[in-house]
Amino acid sequence: MLVPEESTTSNTAEARNQLMKRRNEYLIHACACRDPTCSKPFCIKMKQLLRHARDCKQRSTGKCTACNFFVRLCASHAHECKETKCPVPICANLKQKMRERRQRQQTDNYQLARRRMAKMQRNITTSPSGLGEGNKPAPSPTTPRQIPHTPGKAVGSPNPHTPGDGMVSTPKLTTNTIPPSPANP
Repeated sequence: MLVPEESTTSNTAEARNQLMKRRNEYLIHACACRDPTCSKPFCIKMKQLLRHARDCKQRSTGKCTACNFFVRLCASHAHECKETKCPVPICANLKQKMRERRQRQQTDNYQLARRRMAKMQRNITTSPSGLGEGNKPAPSPTTPRQIPHTPGKAVGSPNPHTPGDGMVSTPKLTTNTIPPSPANP
Protein backbone atom coordinates (compact mmCIF):
# COMPACT_ATOMS: atom_id res chain seq x y z
CA MET A 1 0.00 0.00 0.00
CA LEU A 2 1.36 3.42 -0.97
CA VAL A 3 1.44 6.22 1.59
CA PRO A 4 0.46 9.70 0.38
CA GLU A 5 3.45 11.99 -0.11
CA GLU A 6 2.12 14.61 2.31
CA SER A 7 1.95 12.19 5.23
CA THR A 8 5.46 10.85 4.56
CA THR A 9 6.74 14.43 4.46
CA SER A 10 5.10 15.23 7.79
CA ASN A 11 6.35 11.92 9.24
CA THR A 12 9.86 12.73 8.03
CA ALA A 13 9.70 16.21 9.54
CA GLU A 14 8.30 14.78 12.76
CA ALA A 15 11.04 12.13 12.88
CA ARG A 16 13.67 14.82 12.26
CA ASN A 17 12.24 16.94 15.09
CA GLN A 18 12.24 13.93 17.43
CA LEU A 19 15.87 13.16 16.54
CA MET A 20 16.93 16.77 17.19
CA LYS A 21 15.05 16.71 20.50
CA ARG A 22 16.86 13.51 21.57
CA ARG A 23 20.23 14.92 20.48
CA ASN A 24 19.51 18.07 22.46
CA GLU A 25 18.75 15.96 25.54
CA TYR A 26 21.99 14.00 25.02
CA LEU A 27 23.96 17.22 24.68
CA ILE A 28 22.54 18.70 27.88
CA HIS A 29 23.13 15.45 29.76
CA ALA A 30 26.68 15.04 28.49
CA CYS A 31 27.60 18.62 29.36
CA ALA A 32 26.34 18.20 32.94
CA CYS A 33 27.39 14.54 33.48
CA ARG A 34 30.58 13.95 35.52
CA ASP A 35 30.44 10.15 35.47
CA PRO A 36 33.12 8.79 33.08
CA THR A 37 31.30 5.44 32.85
CA CYS A 38 27.77 6.78 32.42
CA SER A 39 25.35 4.15 31.17
CA LYS A 40 23.03 6.56 29.38
CA PRO A 41 22.87 5.98 25.61
CA PHE A 42 25.13 8.26 23.59
CA CYS A 43 26.55 9.99 26.68
CA ILE A 44 30.07 8.73 26.03
CA LYS A 45 29.82 9.56 22.30
CA MET A 46 28.55 13.06 23.07
CA LYS A 47 31.37 13.57 25.59
CA GLN A 48 33.86 12.55 22.90
CA LEU A 49 32.29 15.10 20.56
CA LEU A 50 32.56 17.78 23.26
CA ARG A 51 36.26 16.99 23.82
CA HIS A 52 36.90 16.98 20.10
CA ALA A 53 35.19 20.36 19.63
CA ARG A 54 37.19 21.80 22.51
CA ASP A 55 40.57 20.56 21.20
CA CYS A 56 40.10 20.66 17.39
CA LYS A 57 42.47 22.97 15.51
CA GLN A 58 40.32 23.10 12.36
CA ARG A 59 37.13 24.22 14.10
CA SER A 60 37.69 27.90 13.34
CA THR A 61 38.25 27.19 9.64
CA GLY A 62 34.91 25.39 9.26
CA LYS A 63 36.52 22.38 7.57
CA CYS A 64 35.91 19.85 10.35
CA THR A 65 32.61 18.02 9.88
CA ALA A 66 32.43 16.90 13.52
CA CYS A 67 32.86 20.49 14.72
CA ASN A 68 30.33 21.76 12.19
CA PHE A 69 27.85 19.18 13.51
CA PHE A 70 28.61 20.27 17.08
CA VAL A 71 28.04 23.94 16.28
CA ARG A 72 24.73 23.18 14.51
CA LEU A 73 23.64 21.05 17.46
CA CYS A 74 24.54 23.83 19.91
CA ALA A 75 22.78 26.43 17.74
CA SER A 76 19.64 24.30 17.68
CA HIS A 77 19.88 23.98 21.45
CA ALA A 78 20.49 27.71 21.99
CA HIS A 79 17.48 28.58 19.85
CA GLU A 80 15.18 26.87 22.36
CA CYS A 81 17.21 27.21 25.58
CA LYS A 82 15.69 29.37 28.33
CA GLU A 83 18.30 28.62 31.02
CA THR A 84 20.48 31.46 32.29
CA LYS A 85 23.22 29.07 33.49
CA CYS A 86 23.20 26.50 30.71
CA PRO A 87 25.86 23.74 30.85
CA VAL A 88 26.27 23.69 27.04
CA PRO A 89 29.63 25.35 26.29
CA ILE A 90 28.76 27.88 23.57
CA CYS A 91 25.05 28.31 24.36
CA ALA A 92 25.44 31.74 26.00
CA ASN A 93 27.53 33.06 23.08
CA LEU A 94 25.05 31.76 20.51
CA LYS A 95 22.09 33.26 22.39
CA GLN A 96 23.90 36.61 22.52
CA LYS A 97 24.56 36.47 18.76
CA MET A 98 20.90 35.62 18.10
CA ARG A 99 19.78 38.59 20.24
CA GLU A 100 22.18 40.91 18.38
CA ARG A 101 21.00 39.61 15.00
CA ARG A 102 17.35 40.08 16.02
CA GLN A 103 18.10 43.61 17.22
CA ARG A 104 19.97 44.45 13.98
CA GLN A 105 17.05 43.09 11.96
CA GLN A 106 14.58 45.23 13.91
CA THR A 107 16.79 48.30 13.47
CA ASP A 108 17.13 47.65 9.73
CA ASN A 109 13.36 47.19 9.37
CA TYR A 110 12.72 50.40 11.34
CA GLN A 111 15.18 52.38 9.20
CA LEU A 112 13.67 50.98 6.00
CA ALA A 113 10.18 51.98 7.13
CA ARG A 114 11.42 55.50 8.03
CA ARG A 115 13.05 55.89 4.58
CA ARG A 116 9.86 54.76 2.86
CA MET A 117 7.75 57.16 4.90
CA ALA A 118 10.15 60.04 4.20
CA LYS A 119 10.07 59.29 0.47
CA MET A 120 6.27 59.18 0.46
CA GLN A 121 6.18 62.46 2.38
CA ARG A 122 8.55 64.09 -0.15
CA ASN A 123 6.40 62.87 -3.04
CA ILE A 124 3.28 64.32 -1.41
CA THR A 125 4.82 67.72 -0.64
CA THR A 126 6.60 68.20 -4.01
CA SER A 127 3.49 67.61 -6.11
CA PRO A 128 1.29 70.70 -6.75
CA SER A 129 -1.94 68.72 -6.43
CA GLY A 130 -0.87 67.05 -3.20
CA LEU A 131 -0.41 63.72 -4.95
CA GLY A 132 2.91 62.07 -5.65
CA GLU A 133 4.43 61.93 -9.10
CA GLY A 134 2.40 59.66 -11.33
CA ASN A 135 -0.22 59.16 -8.64
CA LYS A 136 -3.40 60.44 -10.22
CA PRO A 137 -6.71 59.74 -8.57
CA ALA A 138 -8.89 57.13 -10.17
CA PRO A 139 -12.01 58.62 -11.75
CA SER A 140 -15.03 58.22 -9.55
CA PRO A 141 -17.80 56.10 -11.08
CA THR A 142 -20.36 58.75 -10.09
CA THR A 143 -18.44 61.68 -11.60
CA PRO A 144 -19.39 62.34 -15.24
CA ARG A 145 -16.54 62.33 -17.73
CA GLN A 146 -15.80 65.51 -19.64
CA ILE A 147 -15.47 65.19 -23.42
CA PRO A 148 -14.00 68.22 -25.22
CA HIS A 149 -16.06 69.74 -28.01
CA THR A 150 -14.53 70.50 -31.40
CA PRO A 151 -15.65 73.99 -32.53
CA GLY A 152 -17.83 74.09 -35.59
CA LYS A 153 -19.29 70.63 -35.20
CA ALA A 154 -22.86 70.09 -34.18
CA VAL A 155 -23.44 67.97 -31.15
CA GLY A 156 -25.05 64.70 -32.10
CA SER A 157 -24.93 65.49 -35.81
CA PRO A 158 -24.37 62.40 -37.95
CA ASN A 159 -22.28 64.45 -40.35
CA PRO A 160 -20.00 67.06 -38.78
CA HIS A 161 -20.05 69.11 -42.01
CA THR A 162 -23.78 69.69 -41.85
CA PRO A 163 -24.52 71.60 -38.66
CA GLY A 164 -27.93 72.77 -39.91
CA ASP A 165 -29.78 69.41 -39.89
CA GLY A 166 -32.08 70.47 -37.15
CA MET A 167 -29.46 69.70 -34.51
CA VAL A 168 -28.38 72.31 -32.03
CA SER A 169 -24.72 73.27 -32.11
CA THR A 170 -22.90 74.13 -28.92
CA PRO A 171 -20.80 77.21 -28.17
CA LYS A 172 -17.12 76.97 -29.03
CA LEU A 173 -15.27 76.45 -25.69
CA THR A 174 -17.66 74.25 -23.78
CA THR A 175 -17.50 70.62 -22.85
CA ASN A 176 -20.24 68.07 -22.89
CA THR A 177 -20.79 65.81 -19.94
CA ILE A 178 -21.48 62.17 -20.62
CA PRO A 179 -22.04 59.75 -17.77
CA PRO A 180 -19.48 56.95 -17.61
CA SER A 181 -20.29 53.80 -19.46
CA PRO A 182 -20.73 50.68 -17.31
CA ALA A 183 -17.92 48.86 -19.18
CA ASN A 184 -15.35 51.64 -18.72
CA PRO A 185 -15.73 53.47 -15.38
